[in-house]
Amino acid sequence: MCDGIVHVSGVITDERAWQAAMVAAQNVAGVRKVHDHLCWVDTMSGMFLKSPEDMARSG
Repeated sequence: MCDGIVHVSGVITDERAWQAAMVAAQNVAGVRKVHDHLCWVDTMSGMFLKSPEDMARSG
């Protein structure tokens, strides 16, 4: 964490994992903002998607 800003990154395979990671980060004392860099991986196809935040930044 730097100045209350947290960057969460890694690989997730379902909605519950995303929710858990975001809630955990948001509940750390001193956190003001959380940036989502979690990549979603479909376990059946192996296809992955960037986070909505990263998609928006890449244009």
